[in-house]
Amino acid sequence: MNRSKLLAISALLATAAILLGYVESLIPVLPQMPGIKLGLGNIAVVLALRLPGSYRAAWGVMLTKVLVCAALFTGPGALPYSLAGGVASLIVMSLLCRAKHLSCIGDSAAGGAAHMAAQTMVAALLTSTDEVLLLLPVLTAVGVLTGTANGAIANMTLNPLKRYFSNAKTKPYADS
Repeated sequence: MNRSKLLAISALLATAAILLGYVESLIPVLPQMPGIKLGLGNIAVVLALRLPGSYRAAWGVMLTKVLVCAALFTGPGALPYSLAGGVASLIVMSLLCRAKHLSCIGDSAAGGAAHMAAQTMVAALLTSTDEVLLLLPVLTAVGVLTGTANGAIANMTLNPLKRYFSNAKTKPYADS
């Protein structure tokens, strides 16, 4: 895939991640369990990992999503949590994706678990409260569940996207 096409795909996926982050910000969370979200923006990150030639682009999509969503929707207080979760999740998903053992569903489920574990660790560090770690089993389970659902959506979307981008003409306004 050439650089121009990869940049265009990355921009589209980053935009999708931000839009999904906005939709997610409209969905109420459980006040009893802070940190529980659907992680809809991560669908775009999973897709970026799985599209041909876009491994590095996944990092750009994730960082763009985290920074823009923190600036627009969640506030700067959420940035350390989102960044730690995004980095941990992307590392785990990248390793699994390169090993080619799992589909988007498995990658995303493992990424969801890593995301929640990293966020819980950051919460324990920032609050100097070890009791936060007691939430880790529940939050990890939620991360696996939401990651599985997001991975299923990414899995359904991946092949049509691959076909579209492999068949798309590089010059849409070619002389007729």
